[in-house]
Amino acid sequence: MRSLVWKLLLEYLPCDRKKWKSTLAAKRNDYEQFCEELIINPSKVMASEADSHASTQDGSLVGTDVTATDHPLSVQDNSVWKSYFKDTDLLEQIDRDVMRTHPDLQFFSGEGDATKKHQDDMRRALLLFAKLNPGLRYVQGMNELYAPLYYTFSLDPDPAMAEHAEADAFFCFVELISDLRDNFCQQLDNSGVGIKATIGKLNTMLSENDRELWVHLEQNTKVNPQFYAFRWITLLFTQEFDLPDLMRVWDSLLSSPNGRLGYVLTMCCGMLMTVRDELLTDTGEEEVPADDEEEPEEEEEEPEEEEDSQQEEQDDPPTAERQARYEEHRREPAEAALRCKPLKGAVGVLIPGKS
Repeated sequence: MRSLVWKLLLEYLPCDRKKWKSTLAAKRNDYEQFCEELIINPSKVMASEADSHASTQDGSLVGTDVTATDHPLSVQDNSVWKSYFKDTDLLEQIDRDVMRTHPDLQFFSGEGDATKKHQDDMRRALLLFAKLNPGLRYVQGMNELYAPLYYTFSLDPDPAMAEHAEADAFFCFVELISDLRDNFCQQLDNSGVGIKATIGKLNTMLSENDRELWVHLEQNTKVNPQFYAFRWITLLFTQEFDLPDLMRVWDSLLSSPNGRLGYVLTMCCGMLMTVRDELLTDTGEEEVPADDEEEPEEEEEEPEEEEDSQQEEQDDPPTAERQARYEEHRREPAEAALRCKPLKGAVGVLIPGKS
């Protein structure tokens, strides 16, 4: 159900159910055409050149000679090979991020053929987005936004729908990123619509809802909100929650009546207020050991490090256990599972953790 609801909330599917089949067919065909036209396959280019040359030699078909623009060493702007090598540089950046996506989840980081297909699908979709949006191109972290969509659609109980998860996730990703586009554009950082202005709105919202906490962060500890809020806002909390919990957050995010950005800011404010007691006890000053305090010898530190290591192993659940948790949540109904209350400056927008 979540797969279907997200497609509706992101306006990938129209409200008229009778149009779903034709809409999906048209969109998926568009995606296939985009890939065919914009993503260069060197083997096809070489095969095309070979076929053209052979047909010219034997006279069976009218062929065209290979021109300078078709040569792999060509530096001309309209060279197919120059475009291919340019894409290769971009693909290397995308590949690094794709390989780091949810490393604890077998769906993205396993060893089998299925995982390889998932990674290939993500690379192709993100590369295509960059090609279609040369002004924005690919920005680090976009893989984290595409991943929840692709994961959800791939696990659709209908095999016919799951088969086209790559294309469906691509168009939903485009719609999602349209609300965040200005935050990813470096040229707009200092404008009224850039990421700094967005963080400024969060700062204002916090001051209106928890003045004491705002004063503590702004004046006492002097913590720059960019150090924590930048990642929350641009990556939509994908780095703050495990995927099952994130999907619940996104249920509320995508269905927010006051817009997704408004929900994001309110969620950020709510996260700060949830841990206000811990934040208020932090003076922002590091403890300095007394001059006459002797430093512990290295021999005394070794057992402590071993004990810490054992504790970390106990705290970190086994991979199989984490995988089971993901599987348990993967087909949850698309319902907002957070208890919420409205904040000032965000009427109708909900935050978690408050009843």
